[in-house]
Amino acid sequence: MGDFELSVLNNATYAAFTVAVVALPVLLVNWFKYMKQVRSLRGPAFLHWAYFPTKSVLFFVVPILSVFAITSVMTWEVRSQVLAALSESPIEVNVAINGVAPNHPSAVMAALKSLAPAAAHHSHPTRMITVQIQKPGVPDVVLMLGRDSGRPQEYWVFFPRYRVTATNEIGRINTEVLNAY
Repeated sequence: MGDFELSVLNNATYAAFTVAVVALPVLLVNWFKYMKQVRSLRGPAFLHWAYFPTKSVLFFVVPILSVFAITSVMTWEVRSQVLAALSESPIEVNVAINGVAPNHPSAVMAALKSLAPAAAHHSHPTRMITVQIQKPGVPDVVLMLGRDSGRPQEYWVFFPRYRVTATNEIGRINTEVLNAY
């Protein structure tokens, strides 16, 4: 998937979220009307479904599910592209952490290559570190790494090129190489 497709998915995520926000008041109004009508009905329970606000529910639920699906696809695709860019190893690779060349760039690259999804635990990213990888003839890879609040050797990795991946981690790495930053 190319940059254009990812940009379209990024914009689609925010459009779907906007639709869900607009649909929420409509859903609430129709839901309260439905509940009021159900209380006044007598007879078999299956007849109550005839008044169910299906369109309002779908108008809200489908965009929310779309946001989750698109976010998952983007996260997976961006992580795959970053790992592919990191695995290509031309002779000249420049690594910068917060604009400064690290003492051991090969150790930083090895740590970044361990990028993988991780199970969530009750923590959050703290101090952010910017890592920039420059290779000749290839666009720069810029990553934002946030140190985990509970596990100091764990870093949340974000890809700031798209709003979705700038706010949702594409994976995590575990390393002690970045402790000095």
